Amino acid sequence: MTRSRPNSGTWKRGRAAATSWRSPSRPKGRGSRLNSGRRSSLTPSASNWWVIPRRRARCWISSRRESDSNDDEPASPIILNNTLTMPNYNSDRLFLHPMLHAALPGMLEAIQKKLPAGWTPRTGSQGIHRTPNEQFEIYKKGRQFVNGVWKKVGTTYTGKDGFKNKSRHNYLPATAVDIVLIQPNGVELEAGPQENKIKAGALAFGFEWGGDWPEGQQDLPHIQLPLSKLFKSSLDRDETLQWQKYLFHAGALTDASQLDGNWGDISKSALNTVAGTREQTPAAWETLFNRFGSIEEMTDFDGFAWVPKVK
Repeated sequence: MTRSRPNSGTWKRGRAAATSWRSPSRPKGRGSRLNSGRRSSLTPSASNWWVIPRRRARCWISSRRESDSNDDEPASPIILNNTLTMPNYNSDRLFLHPMLHAALPGMLEAIQKKLPAGWTPRTGSQGIHRTPNEQFEIYKKGRQFVNGVWKKVGTTYTGKDGFKNKSRHNYLPATAVDIVLIQPNGVELEAGPQENKIKAGALAFGFEWGGDWPEGQQDLPHIQLPLSKLFKSSLDRDETLQWQKYLFHAGALTDASQLDGNWGDISKSALNTVAGTREQTPAAWETLFNRFGSIEEMTDFDGFAWVPKVK
């Protein structure tokens, strides 16, 4: 889950402004909720887009303490109605793994059928992707680096460092999504038994639900892909395969054997040819998505038995 909270005590959760409170029953080590952009200069608009008067956004966690990470360029801005905008990769569904991207409408529909009248499920405002650098900045809060080890010295927010120990939201595309529930009054549910209805979305597609985890680690909004559905049952190799699919579709990778889940020089050079960078960044993924569409709609891989189906 992507919510920012201390590992003990109460913690904040809310919508884009992250101003409400929630009980401490969520698991530690599931990541931390981010808010992309400065509160004074970032306002939500329709369809998970954010109006940004600056070229570069910063990251905040819901405790209102700013993340120091500013190493990752946001997705490329677009001019709409004379306003500079960009998709928020923390919440825009184009950054979901194609299997989740394809299933999301059906998941939301399955959850909707279980909810009382007037309730609505949707993806969380920080419920999709978070960069490893963003994750690490949150991991460092409440810790000091002593004798080669990060030691707790105060309130911590996550056990995932984004590099050695990744959150499912750190993968690009993300292999997890967080679903929140909007009450009839338009307010996002803070906590309550209705969150158990989110399980229906996971069950409908054979995905894993965070509410099934052991006591003390449960994360009710969290739905993730099981390893058994991924390429070689590997998060890292499956992540690379999704990038290679775009590059193969674009003609930058020319042999099916190059769809191997290994991010080597051939794949990096192919990405540079197509997107102008050798790095797997949110901006590069957005470029590929905008140029070629969603992977689940491609038929290039239908005859390749080793490539898992995404829908």
